[in-house]
Amino acid sequence: MEFLQRLRIAVLSLLSILMPAQCAGCMVWDHVVCPRCRSIALRSARLERIGLVTLGESETGMPCAPCDNDGSGATVPMGFIGRYDGELRNIIIASKHSPTFRGDDFLYDAGASVGRCLAAALPGDEPWWVIPAPSSWKRVLHGKNVTGAFARGVALGLAQVSGRPARVVGAVRLRFGVRSQAGRGGRGRRLDRAGSMRRRLHIPANVAVVIVDDVLTTGATCREVARAVGRVDAVGVCARV
Repeated sequence: MEFLQRLRIAVLSLLSILMPAQCAGCMVWDHVVCPRCRSIALRSARLERIGLVTLGESETGMPCAPCDNDGSGATVPMGFIGRYDGELRNIIIASKHSPTFRGDDFLYDAGASVGRCLAAALPGDEPWWVIPAPSSWKRVLHGKNVTGAFARGVALGLAQVSGRPARVVGAVRLRFGVRSQAGRGGRGRRLDRAGSMRRRLHIPANVAVVIVDDVLTTGATCREVARAVGRVDAVGVCARV
């Protein structure tokens, strides 16, 4: 797998010499990401509180995530760069699907902004565990694990502001045969994600858990990560719908 990734990077480097670059965000020529679009990742992240309310067991056969308590609306802080539209949306889509664009630097910077925002909102002395939503093996193989780059940035931002250690932990994996969420409606996303992940390791009680993903649409993915992990203290995403 490492050889294929290196080969892919070499091919992309050659293509960048032979073909002119175009900004993934606004499509201006001669920039992979132009300065104006790059500044999107560097701006101060926004903070909201969101509820991670799961579907009832009658619909999915799965128990609710512990963070939902009785389903009465328990919330956690969520940091994000902006809405999922315009240039930000274009860059995220290109990062996930374009064969010639690598958005790791943009996503890393965006993650750092989100991490700084969350650290300011969550005082304490526990070390941070940043748990990314798992990517499919196909996306990892093709170098499109966008959540990984974003998660590394979040960990940096958390540590910078809080002075507490922060690490990215791949604590959750997808079960075999899980389908892509692309093109599915809200109810379909919730039903497909329920029970789709498994925890890979024990989560210590003395860590602050931050779940991260690239985009929050219905919250189905973050909700399922929270169920698999057992708890969540905050959520970080690059963009929200």
